[in-house]
Amino acid sequence: MTKKKDLVMVYVSIDLIDEPAEPARFESIQNGLQELTESIKARGVIEPLILQPRGGRYEIVAGHRRFLAAKMAAVVQVPAIVRSKSESENREDLIHENIHRTDMSIFEESVFFDKLHKDHGMSQAEIAGAVGKTPGYVSQRINVLRWPQDLQGHLRSGAISFSAARVLMEIKDESARTYYTDQVALGGANVRTVEEWVRAANAPPAVPPSGLEGNPQPRPVSGPSVYRPICWLCGTPHEMGELTTVQLDHACAQMMRDAYLAAQSDSPPQP
Repeated sequence: MTKKKDLVMVYVSIDLIDEPAEPARFESIQNGLQELTESIKARGVIEPLILQPRGGRYEIVAGHRRFLAAKMAAVVQVPAIVRSKSESENREDLIHENIHRTDMSIFEESVFFDKLHKDHGMSQAEIAGAVGKTPGYVSQRINVLRWPQDLQGHLRSGAISFSAARVLMEIKDESARTYYTDQVALGGANVRTVEEWVRAANAPPAVPPSGLEGNPQPRPVSGPSVYRPICWLCGTPHEMGELTTVQLDHACAQMMRDAYLAAQSDSPPQP
């Protein structure tokens, strides 16, 4: 194994460097890139990249953002440490490059942990110890990659929060889950509201009333679930997409309802 004290920094032509085949930070890599470019224009590349030889060229092991910013700054050569690494060194570099990143998205964390598990043979407990998280935290992130593609997409875009997405995954029926996922992505909903939807979606279907001759009469349903939320003011059931979620404390909500009922009855609200 190459010891750190034996590593020598060299300058490598930026035209000979290739981006990593599977960057761990493919979404947040652009965050702050322009600021880093301006810094490199003024001061140059301070921290060397770590490269490995690859067919007469070099592949980035660590320093992907510095490489992109250096290209934007029209830098010709960058400082680098070139080495052929062992498997353990590959893993150490990958963890070191990402462990202290505060701008990694949840989806990027999922890809990162999954890569450590599949490509480097680390157990979830080992990953948790290496990155300073609990095994449950690591397991939750890796499970994201097993979610339906539409839910993953909404999580990546920010249309659905991680907490809401986890609750949506509790819906047993796939078509109902897709329906509710679309409603959350389009209209927004807090986690408590989503939990109510999930309970309704997973509830056993109500027994339909009998007809005059004892035959069950079909009851129309809305979407894949019979659940239709009721407007708190007027008491009318609606499709979920017809409602708007607002944040009110209990006192303000009660004042609004009292005012609405008073307007409906043309009488002042009771004290």
